[in-house]
Amino acid sequence: MERRLDHLTPHERADALRSLGWVRGRQQRLPEALDHARAALAIYRTLDDPNPVARELNAVGWYSTLLGRHREAIASCREALPLLQRTGNTFSEAATWDSIGYALHRLGELPEAVRHFEVSLRLYGEVLNHYNQAEVLDHLAQAHQELGDTAAARAAWLRAAELLTALGNQRAETMRARADRIAGQPTGA
Repeated sequence: MERRLDHLTPHERADALRSLGWVRGRQQRLPEALDHARAALAIYRTLDDPNPVARELNAVGWYSTLLGRHREAIASCREALPLLQRTGNTFSEAATWDSIGYALHRLGELPEAVRHFEVSLRLYGEVLNHYNQAEVLDHLAQAHQELGDTAAARAAWLRAAELLTALGNQRAETMRARADRIAGQPTGA
C-alpha cells in the first residue's frame, strides 16, 4: 500500500499515513507508528487546515510518550492545544490533554498530570464520549494511587467501571477489580 501513496493527493496521502500510523500503534509497532504520524504531520502542515495538523501533533505526542520521549511528547501536544481550541475540536482537545497528562505522569509530575487528566475528563464529558472518559479515569486513578490518595483512585476506577458497564464493555470488570484491590488501603492526601 505504501508504494501507492504517490498516486494520491497530498491530503489523501496524509490521511493514509495517519491511518497506517494508527494501525502500527494498535500493533504495538510504535517506532513505525511515530514515523507514519510524523510523515502525515509534515504533509498536513503544507495544507490550509489547522485541524488535521493539531490532531496529528497529538498522535506524534502520544507515540512519543509511549516510546519514553515524554518531553518531546509534551511539546508536540502543547503545540496542538491552541489549534484545537481555535477550531473547536473538543474531542481531539480532550485526547491531547490526556496525552500530556500521561507524559507528565511518566515523568513523575503527578499533581500536574492529575490536573491535565481532569481537563480531559471534563472535555470528553462535554462530547459525551464515555469510553474515553473511562480511559482517562483509569489514568487519573493510577496517578491518584501513586499520590497516595486511594479513595480518589478507587472512586475513579469505580466511575470508569460504571461507564464501561453502561457501554457493555468487558473492561468494566478490570476497573472494578482495581478499585476492589485498593479498597482496604489507607487513604493519603
